[in-house]
Amino acid sequence: MRGWVASLICCLLWIGMPWSQAHALQFAMIAVGPTDLIIAVNGPIVVGDLARWRQELAAVPRGRSVIAVAVNSPGGNVAEGEHLAEAIRQAALSVVVPPNGTCASACFLLLAAAPHRFAASDAKIGVHGASENGEETTTALAATTAMARFAAAFGVPAAIVGKMVETSAGQVEWLNNADLASMNVRIINDLTPLATVWRTVQAQMAPKSPPVEFSDYARTPAATAGAPVTRFQGAFFCGPRPTSLSLTITRTPAGTPSRLVFGFGPTPTNPDVPRGSFIVRGRLDLDGGGLDLTPGAWLSHPEGYTEVGLAGRSDDGGLTFSGRVLAANCTLFTLRREP
Repeated sequence: MRGWVASLICCLLWIGMPWSQAHALQFAMIAVGPTDLIIAVNGPIVVGDLARWRQELAAVPRGRSVIAVAVNSPGGNVAEGEHLAEAIRQAALSVVVPPNGTCASACFLLLAAAPHRFAASDAKIGVHGASENGEETTTALAATTAMARFAAAFGVPAAIVGKMVETSAGQVEWLNNADLASMNVRIINDLTPLATVWRTVQAQMAPKSPPVEFSDYARTPAATAGAPVTRFQGAFFCGPRPTSLSLTITRTPAGTPSRLVFGFGPTPTNPDVPRGSFIVRGRLDLDGGGLDLTPGAWLSHPEGYTEVGLAGRSDDGGLTFSGRVLAANCTLFTLRREP
């Protein structure tokens, strides 16, 4: 196991520490690559955490950089939370709520401030109004108003800001998947989600490759089309049972142009589907973004089968794509890039 993967596992264990063991944010610097670091923060937010955050950043070794923050906090001091959120925003750091993690109250501002937001599928993210010594005083009402304006300035949808204002300090309004989607929080289902975040953030921060355009050059015989350079595997639905799906990008011996082959075949629950393949043309953003493909020439045509198109997108830097199958009686597809 590579060292940074082991570090991530240790990080996840550390993040699970009960809040009762800490009276302020606890920081841990986690290496997730030769130069990249994630700061894991755990515990309640109190006055003085911003100064300790700055000390943590000042201690980053030369030649390394922090790319993301993993947060697990029930909230705390609203003003300090706003200061930390501003620091995250200014540094353009991604924020992730890890497995079994919680981010509520003032912690929500940290998530809202991030240009890229992630959460594990079992993470809990919640909002509510502020309180003063457990009471909803005039000062607390002013703090709630300030927190709502702060969140709105970071692009949090009005519906979520409304939940923040309307929920008393003694309760928490836990956001559902639709709420999270509305504020562009990506849900991560990987067993080592911080590793996934690292790969995704790297893809988003790297210079984007131009979208690949595929055409009917595809009619060139397969023997002269060159070796596969990128392959995606998945499934699509034309009826109640899935059909296997592959997209394979190849190049000519000279390196250009590209061609994209749509392959299909049986699955364990749909074993009678014959294997076939055809060329597709259109646009594919390999670094994440849109996928719009229409059928071209057949390469292997099973009798009675027609070509289909695909329209979808990737929100994780091109690791996976999903969307609609463009044909009658067809619905959805999913694809994952092979290593």
